Amino acid sequence: MLVFLLVIGGIYRGWFISPRVLWSGQPEPGDALLRGGLGRKALAECLLATATTTGMIFIVFGAAVFNGFLAFSQPPQQVADWVTARTTGR
Repeated sequence: MLVFLLVIGGIYRGWFISPRVLWSGQPEPGDALLRGGLGRKALAECLLATATTTGMIFIVFGAAVFNGFLAFSQPPQQVADWVTARTTGR
């Protein structure tokens, strides 16, 4: 709760700009790394989890863009019309 209040309060009061909010909201991993509380194995696990989550987000956004492309260019409708024409003999 304290981190949330620090981030929101910092933005509202004008103490932080967007890039600095990221550092103000997540001091714990950097602090643990500097103090030696975060070993190589734990750091590797954190980076792998971050990369996995980022990849999933990119896949979702990519699917949304591809969906827009398909809706705009109409290939599913054209394929459906072609199949309908072939099966009904028009």
